[in-house]
Amino acid sequence: MFRQCPLILALCLGFLGPLWSQEVALQDLPEDLPHNYGVIGVRLETIADTLTVSNVRPFGPANLAGLLEGDQLFAALPYRMRTAQDFSRYIKSLLPGTEVELLIARNDSTQTLICQVSDVRHLYLLMGEMGKTSIPAQQRHHQWHSQVGAIESQVLSLIDSLDVQVELDNLENAFSLETERYAADCRLQDVHFGLVNPLKNGQIAAALADTFSNATLISSIERIPAHLDLDPALPHAIDPDAIDSLLPSTDIDPSLYQSLFLPFIEAGLKSERAFTALDSVEQRQLLAGIPPLLETFSEDFLLGEGEREQTESHMRTLRLAKRVDLAHLFAAAGQLAALTDPATLKEIRRHARKKSVLPDQLPTAFQGSFLFAAPTAWGWFLIGDKGPNFYGADAALIIDLGGDDTYLNNCGAPIFLPTADSLAFERQSPAGLLIDFGGNDRYIGNGWGATGAAVGGIGLLVDLAGDDLYQGDRLTQGAAFCGVGLLWDRRGNDTYLAQEWAQGAAFFGAGMVVDDAGRDFYSAAQFSQAFGGSRAFALLHDKRGDDHYLADRKIPSGYGTHDIYSGWSQGVGCGFRGFSSGGIGLLLDTAGEDSYQAGNFSQGLGYFFGLGILADRSGDDHYRGTRYTQGASAHQAIGILIDDRGDDRYEAQIAAGQAGAWDASIAWLIDRSGDDHYTAQHLAQGAAAMNGLALLLDGAGQDSYHTQSGQAEGSSYTYWGGRGARNLGLLIDLGTALDTYNLAARKDSATFTHSGVGLFSDR
Repeated sequence: MFRQCPLILALCLGFLGPLWSQEVALQDLPEDLPHNYGVIGVRLETIADTLTVSNVRPFGPANLAGLLEGDQLFAALPYRMRTAQDFSRYIKSLLPGTEVELLIARNDSTQTLICQVSDVRHLYLLMGEMGKTSIPAQQRHHQWHSQVGAIESQVLSLIDSLDVQVELDNLENAFSLETERYAADCRLQDVHFGLVNPLKNGQIAAALADTFSNATLISSIERIPAHLDLDPALPHAIDPDAIDSLLPSTDIDPSLYQSLFLPFIEAGLKSERAFTALDSVEQRQLLAGIPPLLETFSEDFLLGEGEREQTESHMRTLRLAKRVDLAHLFAAAGQLAALTDPATLKEIRRHARKKSVLPDQLPTAFQGSFLFAAPTAWGWFLIGDKGPNFYGADAALIIDLGGDDTYLNNCGAPIFLPTADSLAFERQSPAGLLIDFGGNDRYIGNGWGATGAAVGGIGLLVDLAGDDLYQGDRLTQGAAFCGVGLLWDRRGNDTYLAQEWAQGAAFFGAGMVVDDAGRDFYSAAQFSQAFGGSRAFALLHDKRGDDHYLADRKIPSGYGTHDIYSGWSQGVGCGFRGFSSGGIGLLLDTAGEDSYQAGNFSQGLGYFFGLGILADRSGDDHYRGTRYTQGASAHQAIGILIDDRGDDRYEAQIAAGQAGAWDASIAWLIDRSGDDHYTAQHLAQGAAAMNGLALLLDGAGQDSYHTQSGQAEGSSYTYWGGRGARNLGLLIDLGTALDTYNLAARKDSATFTHSGVGLFSDR
């Protein structure tokens, strides 16, 4: 062990032998260091008892100083570094602009590098390149701010009675500091408002649930842009020649033209306007960059962990995505969604029944009985009769009048074609449409971006009746990236099977699944079931039926925990940490006795400036999750689970569940009524750490709570030295029935620790 006295470096690092001959005095790192939020953009890990650089962030100070992956780090002069935590503490103690001298070994020689310390805003430069510096409040925010909601009133009353207003004020100031430390290019105003007004999140979640509970597909598309801070797109005249060039060359019934073909083509042309800020090469680069970006996100989660060239490619993709004009995409999607108006659907069906001229020979990929078929520049336009038809190739537009059909194609999504160059593929059509009027159908999406999904455009799949099967891989079933993807199933007991980014998932746009009725089964691996990525709104709205949601047991946990799996599903708002802020994910189940099972990071989860909400409005429901679940959050985010009615069961494993907040984040679990049972392990049931605010509030009912740690707990706050604030954990039970707790029962009491405050109230 090193002592507190000066030592000769050659002796301190004796195993280096002749590699270093200069005599330099090293000191042990002081225990008490200031907290100035310094960073240099490097990750260290211990390999063979030596601190080794495992990652250097591109364009960060460490990178500019010449630090490389694989370098062995021994000191930040004059201090000897023994652990990655020591190094992190020391760098955080330095003011941005300070220079630090690093002693490293590389290729059998030692050297020193001079590195300038930075701050998070300058380290995460991609988050501020578009220059967004302010987050203006909207009218709804002024309304939320001026009104004190019922939950907020309960919390404020408890805080006042226990005299902990100062602790709340300090924590609110810490949240505001975090919003200022990071640039704000893609940060959504609703998320920002919730972070700087942490007790308003009950109003935010309830307002969003109310907004979409009674909404149709059409009205949902009308309401989402406000929550993405979009101004309405200005109307532009459509070039008649462009429309004519996209029409089938065969004779078309005028009524069918007016009710179907014309609005579809106009919507597609409108969606193309969203990409006018990008030239043709940039558009192809964007579309080609999406799959590798998401592959890296799926495998490593942190985009900056791979090779520098790969990271720079992902940064280019995000830069291009930020330039897409989402307002035009929503204007186009609104026109496409208007086809789902009941009167319009009736007109389409009536006119589609008229048999038109068919080509001499259809491709063998299309089998069955057809009333209309014609190739266009965007792909095939098809009308299938009431029999069982098979669609084995992509088509831009399909209307099917009934029968048990099989779709093995793009299924109502834009069409992409492979190319011979390095850009991988190019878009053939900017829009896709599929309307099936009845039958027990099978939709088997073909590759990425199928089945009511949209990559670089708009897509709509409508199924009006039948017990249907939806099966796909990635970016499928109401998913989008730089697009708006919509799937509406009106009735039937349906099965949805997918892998990733599915069942209401989006980045830079919106992904939506609306299922009106039936006992439905949703299964995905991860990043699904209302996953709102960067600058996106994701919605999975199931209106009626006893439904089962599964996102578990497919992708092993990134923590390496045996028999625990990843989830990232069921109401998640999540950003690319350090690259782009998260969006809004809302899983809304209006009625039914439902079952939710998911792996880590699920069930009302917020991560890195995202807002995730799971709202269940009625029924005796069962929630099962693992780590970070059932109202949980991490890293400047908000996660909320609200259950309005029913006798519910909540089961959470590992840690950070049932209102568990971590690192400048906010987590709520609100159960308004019913005899409920809560079972968890650690940091749960109103528990916060690293400057978090967590609230579990239960209304009427006789409830039981069991956890190994938590139940109104303010835990550790070692990140960033506490940001001048403690943690705040609250558990409030408003019911008058006799509730049970496995930890020491308290009434209207506050527990203070060196790092947090726990507030407990049971009437």
